[in-house]
Amino acid sequence: MRQFYKLLTGFALILFLASGCSKNEKKDLSIIPKPVSQTLLKGKFSLSPETKIIAESNDLRQSVVFLQNYLFTKFDIKTESVEKAPDKNYIQLFLADTIKNKEGYILKVSNSSVEITGSTGAGVFYGIQTFLQMLPPEAGPQKLINVPAVYIRDFPRFSYRGQHIDVARHFFSVEYIKNMLDVMAMNKLNILHWHLTEDQGWRIEIKKYPKLTEIGAWRDSTIIGSNNSYPRRYDKQRYGGFFTQEEIKEVVQYAKDRYITVIPEIEMPGHSLAALASYPEFSCTGGPFKVATEWGIFEDVYCPGKEGTFEFLESVLDEVIQLFPGEYIHIGGDEVPKTRWENCNDCQRRMRKEGLKDENELQSYFVKRIENYLNDKGKKLIGWDEIIEGGLPERATVMSWRGMSGGITAAKAHHYTIMTPRSPCYFWDYEGKYEEPLAAGGVVNSLSDVYNFDPVPEELNSEEAKYIMGAQGCAWAEYMISPEIAQYMIFPRQVGLAEALWSEKSQKNWDDFLKRMDDHYLRLDYYNMNYRVDYPANYGYVNRYLETQVQVELDNIVRNSEIRYTTDGSEPVKTSKLYEGPVTLNLETPVTLKSRTFMPNGKTSNVHTGVFVKMEWEKSVSPASAEPGLNFKYFKQQVVSADEIKGEPDSTGVIDAVKFPFNSINNFFAIEFNGYIKVPAKAVYDFSLSTSRGKAILYIDDMNVVDNSAGVPQRNQGSGKAALEEGYHNISLKYFAPNSGGQVRVGCKYNDNEVNEIPASWFYH
Repeated sequence: MRQFYKLLTGFALILFLASGCSKNEKKDLSIIPKPVSQTLLKGKFSLSPETKIIAESNDLRQSVVFLQNYLFTKFDIKTESVEKAPDKNYIQLFLADTIKNKEGYILKVSNSSVEITGSTGAGVFYGIQTFLQMLPPEAGPQKLINVPAVYIRDFPRFSYRGQHIDVARHFFSVEYIKNMLDVMAMNKLNILHWHLTEDQGWRIEIKKYPKLTEIGAWRDSTIIGSNNSYPRRYDKQRYGGFFTQEEIKEVVQYAKDRYITVIPEIEMPGHSLAALASYPEFSCTGGPFKVATEWGIFEDVYCPGKEGTFEFLESVLDEVIQLFPGEYIHIGGDEVPKTRWENCNDCQRRMRKEGLKDENELQSYFVKRIENYLNDKGKKLIGWDEIIEGGLPERATVMSWRGMSGGITAAKAHHYTIMTPRSPCYFWDYEGKYEEPLAAGGVVNSLSDVYNFDPVPEELNSEEAKYIMGAQGCAWAEYMISPEIAQYMIFPRQVGLAEALWSEKSQKNWDDFLKRMDDHYLRLDYYNMNYRVDYPANYGYVNRYLETQVQVELDNIVRNSEIRYTTDGSEPVKTSKLYEGPVTLNLETPVTLKSRTFMPNGKTSNVHTGVFVKMEWEKSVSPASAEPGLNFKYFKQQVVSADEIKGEPDSTGVIDAVKFPFNSINNFFAIEFNGYIKVPAKAVYDFSLSTSRGKAILYIDDMNVVDNSAGVPQRNQGSGKAALEEGYHNISLKYFAPNSGGQVRVGCKYNDNEVNEIPASWFYH
C-alpha cells in the first residue's frame, strides 16, 4: 500500500510539472485598460535573457530601450537588441498602415515569438504596455517567465485621455512628475495637463520676466487645512519652488518618450495674483500685492484695458511655446471676478472702444485676443468652460468642469470638448465618506463613480458626439500637501478613468475590473505609488437600531484582501479577528466596531470606526400651541463650536423652514432654529443634514441625531436615525459659519418615502 501511494504521488507531480504551472507564469489575463478583443491560444512564450528584441523601424528604438529597461529593472532580465529576427525566442516591433486607429495595435504571442504591430509608434508602445501586463505583477529577479499565447486587437475609444497635475498650490518635484508619467504610460493615458501658474505660486521660469520666479514662486505662509477651518491658522513658513526651463524640457522629453503630450496651463485673466505680486503694473489698481497664502478666488486679476498686459502675456507665451511642442496651450479662463474691471478706467475705455456691452464680453475679448495670438504661432487654445460666457472664441477647445453642460453647449456649436466635470473627474474630492485625509469636501467621487463615467452625454446626437475628445482626472493640490497624499487621492481612481476612456462601453464590467485590479495594485507597488486601500465602509459613524441584536456585513472593493475587526475599541491588527461572515452585535450596551482591510502585499486601509446603539421609540409631545414655522436666533459672531453660541442674539424671528433668514450673510455668524417637527407616521426616520461653508448639529427630542460639527465641514457629511411616533417632536438645529455663501438643508427617509428637503408644513413653533 505504501508503494502505491509513492507511485500515486509521483504521478501527480508529473501532471503538475507537465501542466506548466509555475510561480512565474500568469494563468489568466488582468490587462487594464481592457482590450477591445483578446483570444487565448494554445502554447506559451518563454521570456529569458536569451530573448532578442528587434525593431522594424528606427522610429521604434526608444520603445526598444523602454522595454529593455523595464525587463532589467523589474525582473533582472537583460535582453539584447538585434537587427534580424532569429528562428525563435524573439520580440519584434512593427509599423503597419493596415491598422486604422493611430494608437491601435495588434499583439500576437506564440511559442516562438511576440509580435507587436501598430500604425504609429504610439500604437506599438501601447502594445508593449499590454505585453508587460501579461508578466508577473510583482517585481523581483526571474530567470524565465512563461507568457500565455494570445491574440489581442486593441485601440482606444477616445483620443484625449488625460491626467491634470497642479503644482502651483503645492509644489512637486521633477522626479514626482516623471513617476506619474510612468504610471500614466502603463495606464495608456496620453495627456499630462500641467497646471503651472496660480494665485498661490508661479512655477515656470520665464527669462524675460525673472521676478515671476524670484517673487511669484514664493509665498510667505500657507493656510493650515481648509479655508472653512476657523479660526484660520497659518504656518508662517516660506513656501514655493519652480521649474527651470531645462527641467521643463526634461519632463517634456520624458513624456514624449512615453507618447504623452504635455499641455501647459498658464492662467489668465484670473488666478493671477502670483504674477501680479511680481509685476503689479499689469493689474487694474497697481497693487501692491502678495502671493496668496490661502485658497479661493481673488478679485485682483489681469487688466485687459492696458496694452502692456497683452505685451506681457504674449512674451510669456512666446517662451512657453518654445518649451512645449504640443499643439495646445491651456489659458484657464475660469473664475474671473469682474469687480476690478467694473471700476477700472482703462477697462471701461477698452469696452467703449471695442463696443463691448458688459464685462463678460470684455473677458471674451481678452480670450479671443490671446487665441488669435496663439493661432498665429501655430498653437490652439484650451480654456475652462467659462470662456463660453460672453461669446465662445472661434477655434477654442472647451474643457467642461462645471458639470457637462458647458461641454454640451460647445459640442453643439461644433467646438472640440474635453469633459472634466467635478463629479466624478475631480480627484481633489473625497473617495470615501469616512476616514480620509483632508480634501476639498462637498463631493464623494468613488472609484466606481469614475469607472462608470461616460464623457459623451445623451443630449448629443452622433454628429455632435464626435466633438467630445475625451476626458481627464483633475488633481487640484490645495489639500495635496505631500507627494504621498497626492498619490493617495489620484490612485486608484486614475486607473478606473483610464479604462473608462480606453475601453469600449461593451467591454466594461465593474466586477471584472475589480478582479483585474488585484494585479494592478502590485504594478502600482513597482512604481512606489501610495494608492488608497478601500476600508469596509458599509456602516456609518453612529448606527442606531430598534433591535437588541444586529448583524453587520463588511465588504470592500479590494478583492484579494482580508478584513480584520474588533468590537472592544482596540485598533484592528493582523492578528485581530478575521471577518468570515456577518458580525453579530449585542446592543444592550453601545458597541464600537472597528474594521480594516489588509492586502497580501502588506498595505492596509485606514481604520473605520462606528458606534452601534439601540434606539427607543420617541413619544410625540403635545404643545400648548403650535403655529407654523420655526423660531430662530441669529448671532453676528464667530464661534468655533456649538457650545459657544451664547448671549443675546442680534436678531430673532420666525421662519417657515430650515433656511437662512437673510438673502445674503457676509460675515461670521451662528444661527439656532427651535420648535417642533410634525412627522406624518410612526417610523424610523433617517435624517440627512447638508451643510456648506459651515458646521451644524441636528437635535430631535434632545437627541443628537446628526453632528456635522467635527473637523472640517463637508456638504452631505452625515445622517442619523431616530425612531419617532407620529405627531410633534422637539427639534433644534445649531449652525455656525465662517463666511458668506453657506447653506443648510435637512432631509429624511422613512418607510418607502424620501424627502430631499423637509417641507415647511412639517415645522411649528
